[in-house]
Amino acid sequence: MSNMLGKYIPYASNEAVFELYKYFIPLLIHLKNQSPELALSYMFPGYAQRGNIEEYMTEQQKTDVMKVIEAVLISARNNPQQLPEAQKFEAIMDNIINTNIDNWRSKYGDDLESLFDAFGDVNKLRMTNPDLAANFILDFLSAFTALPPDQSGYALRSLHSGI
Repeated sequence: MSNMLGKYIPYASNEAVFELYKYFIPLLIHLKNQSPELALSYMFPGYAQRGNIEEYMTEQQKTDVMKVIEAVLISARNNPQQLPEAQKFEAIMDNIINTNIDNWRSKYGDDLESLFDAFGDVNKLRMTNPDLAANFILDFLSAFTALPPDQSGYALRSLHSGI
């Protein structure tokens, strides 16, 4: 995901951001199936120099990703939302964590804490097992998109706003 897009996400509608991530998850799975590093590089542009990631995408995927990105950009430009509030974000995050923590502990064991730490730090991310990191990021993002679109979009906007 480009840094430029990340700057617009906090101001886009919850629905546009939800649709963006709802699309990104199958795309990330497609990229991960080719190489976990591809999926990580797509989500975190500073992760690795992998050349043009679009070379690994189908023409339909390229078209579809441009549509959801365009919807976010138009939403942010035409009807910018107020930045998310930390208190509301924390309540949504508590719900996500409480709902998923047992499953994540069972799946990732002792690596769970380092995976959470690596999520926001590309340097730490580079030091983790790429397959494990890609799986965790997919599970983490899937937990967001399992919520109703308004909550999901709000929480994802919050992540991009630096709360």
